[in-house]
Amino acid sequence: DHLDETKDMDDEADAKKPMTTPFASSDSSQPAIVQVGDEVEVYIKSVYKQSGRFMVTLDPSVQGRKPKDMKRESDVEKKLARLAEKGWNFDRIDELKGTECDGVVQAISNTGDWCYVKPALEDLPVGVANLSSDISVSKGDSVHVRIDGIDESRGQIAMTVI
Repeated sequence: DHLDETKDMDDEADAKKPMTTPFASSDSSQPAIVQVGDEVEVYIKSVYKQSGRFMVTLDPSVQGRKPKDMKRESDVEKKLARLAEKGWNFDRIDELKGTECDGVVQAISNTGDWCYVKPALEDLPVGVANLSSDISVSKGDSVHVRIDGIDESRGQIAMTVI
């Protein structure tokens, strides 16, 4: 992980003070120290239009990527990490691909093309279930689902209501 820094230099005296800021370098064992006057290559991570500020980072992986996409990827990584922390074996979930079981609808998307379902199989966590256009469900309904594996774009178990 890289440390991102947003800094105000409103006061001229602040701008003249020597300042060091620790940043994570590409060598994760040794953080880089950046001092006033050092030339570094930075990348714009996000822009705050209302305040006229922007956040920069030393991490080149943000180059050409939208903040919204980076946030989504971060959220997916966190969800997958939470599943792993709870002891879920991803190989075991892969073994369950194609398995059919009953479940209970927890919530439905605004578009109505997917819903959250709590499968009744092996204490699996709530996952995302795709709905075909001819299926209509409500919160609390019992449904029959097929386990499709892990939805990599959401970081959750993927299912299909059948």
